[in-house]
Amino acid sequence: MSGGHYNYLCYTIQNTYEGEMEDVLMEEMLQDFCQVLKSLEWYKSGDTSQKDYHQDVDEFITKWTNSDHASYAKAKRDMVKNLKNFIKTL
Repeated sequence: MSGGHYNYLCYTIQNTYEGEMEDVLMEEMLQDFCQVLKSLEWYKSGDTSQKDYHQDVDEFITKWTNSDHASYAKAKRDMVKNLKNFIKTL
C-alpha cells in the first residue's frame, strides 16, 4: 500500500464521517476533500509528484468554488438565514 506519511489519516477521516453528514452535498464534499488528503499523503510519501497533488487541489477548489455546488451551498445558507429571520418575526 502507498501513502503513510500521515498514518493514513485520510482513511480515518473518511471512515469516521462517511454517512454521518446528514446532507448529500456535504457527503460529496467530504469525499472530494478526502481525495485531496489522500493525494497529499501520497505526495508526502514520495509516491506521487507535487504537481499531481496541486492538480487535485485545483480540481477541488474549482469544483467547490466555481460551480453549481457553490451556488447551491450559498442558496442553502441564504435560505436558512431567511428562515431564521422569519421565525424571529413570529
